[in-house]
Amino acid sequence: MLYYLPKDSFALNLQAVIAPVKPSITGFSRIEASPISPQLDDGLSAPLADPLWLMGRQWQFNELRGEDAGTPVSADLDVNASPIDRFAAGPDATLADAEALIEGGLPVEVRVEAEPALAVHPRLDGEAGLNLLRRARASALPGLVAALRAPAFELELPPPEDPQSDVHGQQWHLLLAGRSISAHKVAAALAPGRDVDGQLVALPPALSPAGEEAAALKVLGVWLAWLDTLVVEGAANNPSWRAQRFEYAFSLYAKGRAQDVALRADEYTDGRVDWHSFVAEGEGPPRADPAPEPLIQIRQTLPVPVRYPGMPADRYWEFEDARVNFAGIEASPSSIVRMVMTEFGLAYGNDWFMLPIDLPVGALYDLSGFVVRDTFGVSASIQPSDHARLPPPASPWRMFELATRGKVAAEVSDTLCLTDTLTGTLEGAPLEELLLVRDEMANLAWGIERRVQGSSGEPLDRKLEADHLAFRQRLPEAPNDPQLVYRLATHVPANWIPLVPKGHGGANNFSVTLQRGGMARFYSLAPELLADKNYQAFIELLGKQKDFIEEGSQENGIQMFVMHPRGRLLKVNPEAKGLALGADSLDVKEEEVPRAGVIVTRSFQYARTWDGRAHLWIGRAKTTGTGESNSGLSFDTLKKRSAIN
Repeated sequence: MLYYLPKDSFALNLQAVIAPVKPSITGFSRIEASPISPQLDDGLSAPLADPLWLMGRQWQFNELRGEDAGTPVSADLDVNASPIDRFAAGPDATLADAEALIEGGLPVEVRVEAEPALAVHPRLDGEAGLNLLRRARASALPGLVAALRAPAFELELPPPEDPQSDVHGQQWHLLLAGRSISAHKVAAALAPGRDVDGQLVALPPALSPAGEEAAALKVLGVWLAWLDTLVVEGAANNPSWRAQRFEYAFSLYAKGRAQDVALRADEYTDGRVDWHSFVAEGEGPPRADPAPEPLIQIRQTLPVPVRYPGMPADRYWEFEDARVNFAGIEASPSSIVRMVMTEFGLAYGNDWFMLPIDLPVGALYDLSGFVVRDTFGVSASIQPSDHARLPPPASPWRMFELATRGKVAAEVSDTLCLTDTLTGTLEGAPLEELLLVRDEMANLAWGIERRVQGSSGEPLDRKLEADHLAFRQRLPEAPNDPQLVYRLATHVPANWIPLVPKGHGGANNFSVTLQRGGMARFYSLAPELLADKNYQAFIELLGKQKDFIEEGSQENGIQMFVMHPRGRLLKVNPEAKGLALGADSLDVKEEEVPRAGVIVTRSFQYARTWDGRAHLWIGRAKTTGTGESNSGLSFDTLKKRSAIN
């Protein structure tokens, strides 16, 4: 069957049949990382399709408006060096008293603090002597062993008068007495035979056994070199120690351009020498022509950003240090320093750079040129902070800058003091510990000896010893005796040494010093009391303690004993004993005993220098005390007889 369609209608139907159909989305396709892929590089790289987004964020945070768009990448420095080459001990030292500092010599702390060690520490002295005896026996030198056993080199380690108080002294006496020799006596006998380099070249007659001279010289020379490395022996009366202030004083000298520079350390107390220990002043006549200084040129040094705990992270995936949280700091409106440090840590910490530079120790350094180049090749000359382009006065900001006296300020302005000091020191237990306190109730100051050296040199607890010396005498009783007993003064422990205020009179009447005295005790020698064996033994013990007890006069059957310091810190002459203790009076400056008190210690110090050498010495230190104290001292008291023991 045929159908006839008009021409126009056929065209319309054809367009309806072949007209394109627009596609439609009937679902959603989620694009995500494949969970079976072990690689995390794509996710951690955090790629961006449009880098302009980052620039937009920088524009929003005003980072594009910064003035210093470049980062420093290189620096050139010209450093002037003034060697520190002389040392002088004492507060009144002058350039004429100074001794030269040689390379590889003792560090500054050791030079200042070292005092005799072997002579005041019999145990160490005896152990060093045993080392020499072993060397002589190992070398088969019987003549040398016999010479060392002579009475002139005998070790002095007597038994303590009170073995119950000085247990270590008794033990070391039983162990070393008669079995060892004195190392410091042998070293003193060998000292004249040493040359300028310290080598032993000759022997004294007492240590030159017949037929063994050459072998003995070799053994003694090796032992003497070993002894020099064992311990550093200082002067008997250390000129750097200021006994009236319980601190050290010394000076270092450097050759400046206009004149010599003296670095004064008048209050060195903590065992750590650094730039803040010194005050610089001029020394000697000014030079007519400025002396040139050695120039150290440092080129192409790379600045590195300053890093500190808790600073904001500057990388995308970096975790910040949770131990320090600057944002959690609480500060009141008056805590200006805390707010400034917080602002620096949060906002400006990444603007600081550091230049690690290695410089030889033992000199004063200042910069004569400092040029920094950034990532755009722009060079900038850096000036000190007080030379900033600011209206006067200039910036007061300072760091590592020496304090000055006199006209030397221009000579050491912007100068770094880099002394040949120790970076770390090991400190032993105190050989001697002294506590200085004020006692307002008794109107006195006291020097309380907590520890002193016993007969072997080991520490001795003076409180334990004072308890043994605290025997209270019993009074003889009669039927008609009164029940109240008069006491001129109450007893104070034997380790409490009085510091009595003393005025100077005249124009200086308001100036007071604290004069070290002694506590007098009076004991009856009545036959009925001495019949008690314990009381008699106690009186005999007091008479034997010649090191720190002065036996006074005896009148009307009453014996006086004066308690003096046993240690070395409260004495002018550390070797004073017996009757000489009364004349050995130390005057302490009043300002050195504040209300907070002071703790002064003597102890062994051990340290290694940068070249690997080890140093052992005895030094002193002063720290803050424990506050005021009360001795219980009172005068003109009445007590019941039953309370008197």
